[in-house]
Amino acid sequence: MSQATSPSRHRDEPDLLAQALEGLRQALSEDPGGRERDWLERMGNALAQVEPALRQHRALTRSQDGLVAKEDETRPTITRQADKLCSEHDLLLVQVRALRDSVRSAVEGLATELPSQKDGSRSLNLVALRKQADDVLSALEANRKAETDLVLESVNTDIGVGD
Repeated sequence: MSQATSPSRHRDEPDLLAQALEGLRQALSEDPGGRERDWLERMGNALAQVEPALRQHRALTRSQDGLVAKEDETRPTITRQADKLCSEHDLLLVQVRALRDSVRSAVEGLATELPSQKDGSRSLNLVALRKQADDVLSALEANRKAETDLVLESVNTDIGVGD
């Protein structure tokens, strides 16, 4: 019997990626309401937790007892799906880094003179930044759900559920 393990948990280790995603979700749900710098700093701090947690998750997923244990290589469909999910981690890391860079640029933009609007107010496109952050969070959550579904499929296939 093969074993499928949770890629983000290794024995009694906490699920750092789940914690980091929750922090990002909380920061994203806040309304900057005139406190753009504080919000951007919270977003930056949340992203600073997501990136290393995703790196650790990626390493655990690709380890010998990662997403699908070595014995599951006898099931090519599951192996292909696991490989696809693992390759998505690299793309997700690129997206997280790009978002961190956008947040950092926005913070720097607040420290310097921002372009003025017709009404004389300074502009910072927080709407686009929030959209980018929401897209990254959604992609990370979709990847985690697909991993969970694959682990369950692997276990169900292994023990013959549904036969």
